[in-house]
Amino acid sequence: MQAAAAHPDLHDETRDRILSSAGQIFAEEGFQSATVRAICEKAQVNVAAVNYHFGDKLALYTEVLKLSMRHERPLPDAADPVVALRQYIGNMIARLLGTGEDAWRVHLMAKEMAQPTPALRSVVDQTIRPKMEWLRRVIAAITGLPADDDRVARAVFSVVAQCVSYRTCSPVLRQLWPWVEYTPEEIERIAAHIADFSLRGIEGMKALNTEGSSGE
Repeated sequence: MQAAAAHPDLHDETRDRILSSAGQIFAEEGFQSATVRAICEKAQVNVAAVNYHFGDKLALYTEVLKLSMRHERPLPDAADPVVALRQYIGNMIARLLGTGEDAWRVHLMAKEMAQPTPALRSVVDQTIRPKMEWLRRVIAAITGLPADDDRVARAVFSVVAQCVSYRTCSPVLRQLWPWVEYTPEEIERIAAHIADFSLRGIEGMKALNTEGSSGE
């Protein structure tokens, strides 16, 4: 304990090493199959380090999930909601379809969606819900509808579902259209298509809202 107090950087380095190793192993094997021992071996730390820094395996997994979400780009702050929506979709598609060294973060969340754990609730409340509320406000601003309108909520889900489907359905997509390759250029085209397609639908909602208002 005295050594850790004398060298706080060493304490943080150990914790960060555990998080990094845990993220990759959880992404590969899932929460149930991953073992604390394997994580600690990869991180080159004592098995007791997980309990010391996090408490238990579930607490470590929860922190890794939160870390994977916090790593995303900040939400766009464009004054124009249409521009903000396009930027959001572009960022989301780039993250979902990217193949960089941080791709494990997407794999990890995909496994959590397929087999939810008790960690999901806190991740939703602390990281996912704020993003979805932001997206509701953006779409509400475009349509003129209240942010808490059910139609806005469904539009939010439609936008997100289009983005996610390019990731989750990629094995089927490659069978149907083998020419599709997630190159940087193709990723940009996909993002532009989703934005154009979504905005057409959202503008349709706006038109219906305007017609309904004028008819009252």
